[in-house]
Amino acid sequence: MSKTIAEKIAALQALDTPVLRAQWAETFGRPALKHMSRDLLLRALAYEVQAQTEGSVSKAALRHL
Repeated sequence: MSKTIAEKIAALQALDTPVLRAQWAETFGRPALKHMSRDLLLRALAYEVQAQTEGSVSKAALRHL
């Protein structure tokens, strides 16, 4: 049984900063910048969880932004 988006994000919230940094490197294929806060790491990883599950923002929406 796969986890829901909310469960995956809750699991991320339970991680400490070094583990979030490791998760970032695994997810994005490069290390997180040293000055990135825990909150920013968490938000970006949570967005990626949602994007992988539900799909990312469309290219048209990105151009509009």
